[in-house]
Amino acid sequence: MTERIGSEMEARLPWRGLAILAAGLLLLLFARSMCGARFFDLDEHQFVAPPLLLDQQGKMPYADYPYFHMPNLVYLYAAVMQFFPYKLLVARTLSALCGTGTALLVFVAGWRALSGFTARGRWVIAGGMVAVLICSRIFTYTSGLAWNNDAPVVCAVGAFMLMLGRDWRNGAGDTRWWRFGLAGLLVGMATGIRLTFAPLALVCGLAALISPGVPWRRRWAGFAAGALGVLIALLPALVALRQSPSQFLFGNWGYPLLYRHYVEAGPNPHGLTIAAKLLYCLGKFLTDPADAVILGLFVGAAVCAWRRRHRDAGPWRPLVLALAFLAALWIGAIAPAQIQWQYLFPLLPFIIIATMVMIGSGKSGGDQTPEARAVRWGGWVLVVGCCALVTAAVGLPRWYWGIIDLPRPWRWTPVVVHERGVWLREHLAAAHVEKQSVLTIDPVVPLEAGIDVYPEFATGRLLMHVGPYATATVLHEQHLAWGPELERLLAERPPAAILYDVGLEELVPGFVKYAREQGMVAVDSPAAGHEPKYRLWVRPIAPVQ
Repeated sequence: MTERIGSEMEARLPWRGLAILAAGLLLLLFARSMCGARFFDLDEHQFVAPPLLLDQQGKMPYADYPYFHMPNLVYLYAAVMQFFPYKLLVARTLSALCGTGTALLVFVAGWRALSGFTARGRWVIAGGMVAVLICSRIFTYTSGLAWNNDAPVVCAVGAFMLMLGRDWRNGAGDTRWWRFGLAGLLVGMATGIRLTFAPLALVCGLAALISPGVPWRRRWAGFAAGALGVLIALLPALVALRQSPSQFLFGNWGYPLLYRHYVEAGPNPHGLTIAAKLLYCLGKFLTDPADAVILGLFVGAAVCAWRRRHRDAGPWRPLVLALAFLAALWIGAIAPAQIQWQYLFPLLPFIIIATMVMIGSGKSGGDQTPEARAVRWGGWVLVVGCCALVTAAVGLPRWYWGIIDLPRPWRWTPVVVHERGVWLREHLAAAHVEKQSVLTIDPVVPLEAGIDVYPEFATGRLLMHVGPYATATVLHEQHLAWGPELERLLAERPPAAILYDVGLEELVPGFVKYAREQGMVAVDSPAAGHEPKYRLWVRPIAPVQ
């Protein structure tokens, strides 16, 4: 009997079950990413258009147009998109893959953290927490869109797992230098995609150096390997900084400062304070069932772990490292001028991992009898299992009903957006406009059809938000096509056509004014469910002599 229980407690990862879980997760996340309910978000332009500009026009971020994020995602998307005609579909598929990877890594973390449980108990708790994760409103709001959130999160969780290795019971963790090197590479990649992940580099460096019982030579080797990994992953950003220092610094520092003025002029200027951001976060967690479950289980596990701290001798490194990652990502979440729902997304995996580590930390049992430990473990299995069952019963049909559209790809949002590009190309051909660029703050639509756009608006509407708050010098030096700079652009490179989302017409009064002054004719795209209606302005066809 003892041998059988011991073998269950030491069970390795269930690779067959893990493969089935991966397939199920990918099916759900891909379906949600494609379904019509995930309409084309305005912020997806800034992440999809730049790689298409790189692929189709050879335009580089910062050097050839303003770009307001770190550059790694541009090159990642460009490397893959060139092989497929449906560009937004590729970007969203990569996001779905990254979201699936994050959920799988959370499961693996739970499996290792819960080494004192039977295999069945591990499945209930680790699998249940994954079910709660994918039903979280923070997760479903963020994951699957062509944003820069899914990729850095899976990199961060991967770095965490590499630094701990396989045996989480070892208090010193796995300190082999190559693990820190790969972890540093992933942290650098995450930072090169989204700058708010930069504090993780400090956490990884300290984790390499603070390893009791490990010779200092090995500690410094791990630190050096991690630093080298970060530098290698940040090479695209460093090259961009060297080639276009002013534009790079403005895109990653100056633009957020200007955006703060836009937020201050908005309806909720008080949302800029730390207190307001804390209340915002608390509200988001408490107003959604799955997020409330995640927070509640974290608090409950923390209370239980604190009460038994003198009796249990569970591993300290996984919990400390998870909390350190959580703290570093929290700094990144509240750093922007205005906190938004998706900024909380990186916190979720580490809240859940920390929860499972605290649940499993009492495996040694201290002065408790095996019977008492079994009751406590069984209690956690019951609590987490019930929470996961109720959350999944409510959340899966609520957020993943789009799976019914999988056999009908013509209804997928990326396919509909691509068809809008085809519609645009046909109308431009009918108006004898084929080679000239289209002026638009919705660049993905023409780029889907291989039509040239003005790279100045690669980031979509974002430029329109900060234009009124930039000085004439900043507008000129940073090539921000707003106000007088837009007038100069139109005079020097007049567009053959103008396109914009009808719902955003108030953001482009200069476009509308120019179109009317030039006698252009407007035509609207056909309605397509939740997708926006576009208005195309073209010059009237001259009569044949």
